[in-house]
Amino acid sequence: DANGKLVKLHKYVDQFEERYSSINLYFWSKANSTQKSTMAKALIVELLKKGVSTQFVLMSDLLKLLPEESFNEDKAAQIQKWRTCDFLVVDDAFDPAKATVYKSGFQFAFLDTFLRQRMEVLKLATCFTSNIPITEIEKTWTVSIARLVSRSIPDPMEFQDNLTDFSVKDLWS
Repeated sequence: DANGKLVKLHKYVDQFEERYSSINLYFWSKANSTQKSTMAKALIVELLKKGVSTQFVLMSDLLKLLPEESFNEDKAAQIQKWRTCDFLVVDDAFDPAKATVYKSGFQFAFLDTFLRQRMEVLKLATCFTSNIPITEIEKTWTVSIARLVSRSIPDPMEFQDNLTDFSVKDLWS
């Protein structure tokens, strides 16, 4: 916990219903294996214990399904769960190496609408995990999406702790 995130995240969970149900999070690091997704999943577990509705989605899956929402009831139902749950984790967000972005950019309008509905209209908490700092979202995505995310995240959290000295075998020895 190089930059003291754990205390903030404990407070976030403890006071989620009273204070933080509309506060968005952004976990980022240019490195892999810094526990961004693990921490986001830990938040899901703790919030579920409190009765908060949560969902987890890979950005690549979200991008694939959003354009199909109008044409498939099952996919529309899943997207609606993501859109309306109290706390949503969007994993591997805004990383062009992990999500297909077409040259035409036709997915951007669907993503922009989805995020605006969730974060600005419904005011529901969203946690993004990414290997891209917020300042670089605009390079591959749109200015509109980049600015929406930037103004919606009060405290982007950089994850610097790399898990390299852990062996699962240590658990069983």
